Amino acid sequence: NTFDYVSAHADAISGSRYNVVSCSAKAVEAGTVRLEDFDCVDLVLGLEKNDGHSLVHYKTFSPSMQRLIEDYAKKGGRILVSGANIGNDMTGDKERSWLADVLKVSFGGVNKQDDADFLNGLSLQFDLYRTPNDKHYAAQQTDVLSPVPSSYCAMQYADGTSAAVAYDGKDYRSFAAGFPLECVKQPSLFRQIMNGVLTFLLAE
Repeated sequence: NTFDYVSAHADAISGSRYNVVSCSAKAVEAGTVRLEDFDCVDLVLGLEKNDGHSLVHYKTFSPSMQRLIEDYAKKGGRILVSGANIGNDMTGDKERSWLADVLKVSFGGVNKQDDADFLNGLSLQFDLYRTPNDKHYAAQQTDVLSPVPSSYCAMQYADGTSAAVAYDGKDYRSFAAGFPLECVKQPSLFRQIMNGVLTFLLAE
């Protein structure tokens, strides 16, 4: 893992009509960068998880980040979140309620590599890096993110479980993927996916 996958997201977006500004989560939490200054926020979580033994604290959504994202949503923000542990790193009742209230998802378990390891969504079929290799980090286990009544399933794993959830509300829009988007194997499909999601989020 080269830990530079924000640049991969920026590269995937660069072929579209959107400009990109990047920063760390710490800069947002410190107030150096204000989410409301941007039309859309792409939160790149990768394999981040509070596993209890890492040398660095990698909580997907800290309490302060939860508040900031919720405030941004209330102001009509557009939110894209992707990562392998969005659901399984949010274990408390308040955390699960936040997922349902803000990202419009519920945690439906985990999806592991299988023989038919592909995903469907946005009229595309694509593969993920799921096995350790010399080219890219592997998301060997990803989240099943199920929609709540106000949202809908936007992508599916090969077994039919929900891989991503979209919310198209009058108040704001969000798209949450239970796998790291940068783990899509085919660069051209990664670009198509990013363009499709941003088109949905930023549509007038």
